[in-house]
Amino acid sequence: MYLLNSLEESLQILKKENLQSDEKSVILSGSDSSICFLDLHYDELRDKFYIFNANSEQGGINYLVDKWNTFPIAEKSGFTLIKTWYVNDIHNLPDDIIFPCLIKANSSIASSKDVMYICQNQLELVKNLQEGVEYLIQEYIEKDFELDIVGLAYNQGAHVLVPATVRKIRDYFHSQSNYICLERMDKYPLEIQDSIRRFIGLIKYEGLFSIELMCKGDKFYFLEANLRNDGTSYLYTAAGVNYPVLWVKLCDEGVSEDVVTSLKVKTPYYLQQMVDFGNVLHRRVSFFTWLKQTVTADAHFVFNIRDIKPFLYQCYIPIRQLLKRLFKLFR
Repeated sequence: MYLLNSLEESLQILKKENLQSDEKSVILSGSDSSICFLDLHYDELRDKFYIFNANSEQGGINYLVDKWNTFPIAEKSGFTLIKTWYVNDIHNLPDDIIFPCLIKANSSIASSKDVMYICQNQLELVKNLQEGVEYLIQEYIEKDFELDIVGLAYNQGAHVLVPATVRKIRDYFHSQSNYICLERMDKYPLEIQDSIRRFIGLIKYEGLFSIELMCKGDKFYFLEANLRNDGTSYLYTAAGVNYPVLWVKLCDEGVSEDVVTSLKVKTPYYLQQMVDFGNVLHRRVSFFTWLKQTVTADAHFVFNIRDIKPFLYQCYIPIRQLLKRLFKLFR
């Protein structure tokens, strides 16, 4: 394990570690920043490492992290899109914006979820926009629920595995997937799977990915594509399909298509994060409902009785922060 001050340092570590090796190593990226950095150095790393990639070319993933660039591909793939405006000059806004609207960053690399707001009118819109941020402004649709479909693609997107989908039952506005359920894909329209396969095929993607959709009535709207290992993939692992391990096997040993397509995932399968208790504090769910769901959840994001230390540390952090605040208050 290396503790680095920047992503730039990782490039030298990678080169040093594999300089003497004739075998390629597998890199699993779990964040946009890490996969985009590797993607910018894909040409100099591809001979020594297996890296998630689009079209087997450098810069392909960076192009697609720009959400605005994915919309034409998603539409061509058959997805329904939300009415969206691209804004890179907050002093020159389109005059046909529909209210209420949702504003969010065009790139998750350049900006965080903290710039995401729902605006009811022009005054709120102007108030919440910040200089230097590329925005997407979308017509706000009150969703029924969201789907986060995690999959695996290989052979330049010719083969795509999507055995199940995550349905988001409860989350925060800026904190996602607090209480989620894994469900069979055939519970939803077959067109969703077809569109995912077309999308991945068009960008010739290889690696782990997720496609986020929003449901309203009988319509499923495309939100974004994440070309990396998604945090919700742990729910698939707990339910029987370990995507990271499968990807390593595909890279190192090769796995027959029969093995991949025969994988079985347990559904329905529920997972809860510790931060879901915030929904109790904000009265979005009763304490007794939360307690029942906590006890009956099939898996928890951090809590695992066989490896309890990460959970204890996660409990320790907010307690430490609270004690520091109390100390400053009564000092």
